[in-house]
Amino acid sequence: MYTVRIRLADLACSMCAAHVTDALRQDFPQFTRIHTSAARQLCTARSPIIPDENAVRRSIQRSGYTFVALECTPARASLLERIAALVRHSQT
Repeated sequence: MYTVRIRLADLACSMCAAHVTDALRQDFPQFTRIHTSAARQLCTARSPIIPDENAVRRSIQRSGYTFVALECTPARASLLERIAALVRHSQT
């Protein structure tokens, strides 16, 4: 799992952030936990794969905003994900 951070520009309010979030949900169904902040000009999401930067850029631009940068880092598993892994492991 990866944490995806998308730096943006031109987000003026929470409705702008909602437009970006909606566009990413539609174009990247593998993204989960999408959160966009107009104040921070940042969108974060979780993804099982590293997304194509050009595809993310096109999605953001189609929604009417400016893509600045994309950063992907391995995500630390949540507590529930770690518990589920332990349960799966104990059942084998």
